[in-house]
Amino acid sequence: MEIEARAYQSTKGSETVADVDVSLRSAPPPGEPVVQIDRIMVAVDGVHRYVVSRLARIGRACDVDDVMQDIRVAVWDGVARGRYRELPGIPFEAWVQGVCNKICAAHIRRELSHQTLPLLVDFTTTESSPELLAVVQAGAAGNDAENYVDRRGHTPCWA
Repeated sequence: MEIEARAYQSTKGSETVADVDVSLRSAPPPGEPVVQIDRIMVAVDGVHRYVVSRLARIGRACDVDDVMQDIRVAVWDGVARGRYRELPGIPFEAWVQGVCNKICAAHIRRELSHQTLPLLVDFTTTESSPELLAVVQAGAAGNDAENYVDRRGHTPCWA
């Protein structure tokens, strides 16, 4: 009798609440959009000034529209594939800001990995380097200077 009582007490007291990730408690049914399209567009438009300031730091403010489109696509893709889960107390806009930060950083890294040369060079104040002299001589020989400035085939911001 005593053994049965102890067994009953041990099973009765073992009811513990398992720690469950709060994002899994209210998972939406498959195929149902978690966030309305209007809310996505408003949240993406809310990061526009941030994108302008980040790209202006490196002198590429002309790329704002391209980066904003990349952000729209990434946010839409993340919501559609279920990568966004609503957490209590954390607004959707904060998740969009994180996506924006990552895309801006990737764009800046990609842009800074390309070597650029100044279009106007003042030889009275600038030391001449072999690379700069090679470009100047190539331009004097009648070659297109644009081939040296932008080898990726993109139209420069100033055009």
